[in-house]
Amino acid sequence: MNRVVWSGLMVAILFLVGSGECPSGDCPPEDGLLKAGSWGGDHWRFEVGSDGTVFVETDCARGTSTSPVHVTGGSVDFTAEMVRTDEAVQYPDSDPVQFVASFEGTVCHDTLHFTETVDGSLEDPEALVTTDGLVVYGEPATLWTCDQ
Repeated sequence: MNRVVWSGLMVAILFLVGSGECPSGDCPPEDGLLKAGSWGGDHWRFEVGSDGTVFVETDCARGTSTSPVHVTGGSVDFTAEMVRTDEAVQYPDSDPVQFVASFEGTVCHDTLHFTETVDGSLEDPEALVTTDGLVVYGEPATLWTCDQ
């Protein structure tokens, strides 16, 4: 086997080994709460307080969890009362749109993979809208503003 093929094979094996499920010994944290501090990713920022509540910010909305976020067996499940932050563009003469978002996901080491589910959208109040996201503890968030 030539050196290039062997190197490519080793990279593929390392990728597959590294992408497996998180060992249960690494999750959940001892106190059962999501680790306090900043979690960031593309289009998402989570600020977890010492009491376990989470301030969630995305490109066009922000809100706070309705209760502390517990991690059980590496899984998280919480709701957040959110408010749209694009009022200047879509709601110049009215109150901001409030909604409840549900978050469900898994924590492995310092990475949280999650799905946000919202009942309804501005375009279709009957729609069920889901968005996948990822945040990493200690990483900065990359957010866009909606009034651009």
